[in-house]
Amino acid sequence: MNSEAGSQSQGGSLGNPDISPVAVNLRKLTIPDGDLSGDMRTKGTRIYVLATRGYLSAAHQIQSLVPSLAGRVIPIPYDTLLRRMTRAYWKRQARESYWVVRTNRWSSTWEGLHAAGTLGVQLVRFLCCPGRPKSGIYVFTDLERLSPAELQKAAIVWQALAGTEIGIRLLNHPTRSMRRYELLRTLYERGINSFDVYRLTEARWPTRYPVFLRREHDHDGPISPLLRNRSELKMALDALYHQGEVRDRLMIVEFCDTADTNGIYRRYGAFVIGGHVFVNGVVFSRHWVQKKGDLDEPDMLREERQYVEENPHQDALREIFGLAGIDYGRMDYGLLHGKVQVWEINTNPTIIGSRLRRSVERQPIRERFDREMASALEQLASG
Repeated sequence: MNSEAGSQSQGGSLGNPDISPVAVNLRKLTIPDGDLSGDMRTKGTRIYVLATRGYLSAAHQIQSLVPSLAGRVIPIPYDTLLRRMTRAYWKRQARESYWVVRTNRWSSTWEGLHAAGTLGVQLVRFLCCPGRPKSGIYVFTDLERLSPAELQKAAIVWQALAGTEIGIRLLNHPTRSMRRYELLRTLYERGINSFDVYRLTEARWPTRYPVFLRREHDHDGPISPLLRNRSELKMALDALYHQGEVRDRLMIVEFCDTADTNGIYRRYGAFVIGGHVFVNGVVFSRHWVQKKGDLDEPDMLREERQYVEENPHQDALREIFGLAGIDYGRMDYGLLHGKVQVWEINTNPTIIGSRLRRSVERQPIRERFDREMASALEQLASG
């Protein structure tokens, strides 16, 4: 079953470097926007969870699940982070603006003043960024929600953190980690996935049908039914264009039918945290895509328990996480003739209650997942 579960997409942009006139010292990176300033005195390695604003709940979920990490898991919105860029970044920006001011002939006084003003802002930021960040573990999440420009800035922050040599560990490189399209294309080309994906902006049409449409950068799932031929695909695209959808945000996905002989789909979920790979359950459904399972039979519960206890695909999952360059996240996948078929990797997954239906029968499964998650997080924090 093609998996489309996960946290919902958020609109809005991140910090614009031309808005705020002064950069904040990176040594203040540990102070979030919330009311956690009292927690800064907590001893032990801190985990800084970087995410888009509105999707910072994972940090709070971690602290609820692992009491030993209370006060040590700090959420940082990307827009706050990107306003606290490094000295090297603003030096480079100022140098580029200087040459723009020096070498161009402006068609109007206003353009020249604007360019000079930009240079002035960047020089101020350069002068105000002398500090170093705090030591700890920095987890870059929500990578699929960042624009290319935002990813580039986040990568510069990564490089600055990596160069401090003060006990910093980094998870999920912003530009080296694969996002959805690259991941699925790579898995198809390597013969791991049996289905291909297509961007609307490339000169390729699907070679087999049915297909469905989805946005490349969110976790809202398919935005079309299964489309049986090119004619239906073109009609669906026309309807989406009429609604204002942007071409370069859309993706065509070949449907991979993983239903068993009884027409039941299974969606598996697995986490990676710093190299520790563990699973969190199976969703059963008669629908090809479903956020919540609609089947709950005793034999399915036994199958799910066995899956969680044995973690039968661990080696294959670890290899795929490594290929994707993902150190923290959740993979949704199915099985086709016993072979793993990856639907997506979410770098900012829900943790508490993730995929696990709140029933008494599933309590042992939930408890096992909670223990695995807590153990992985504690190992991460202990280095």
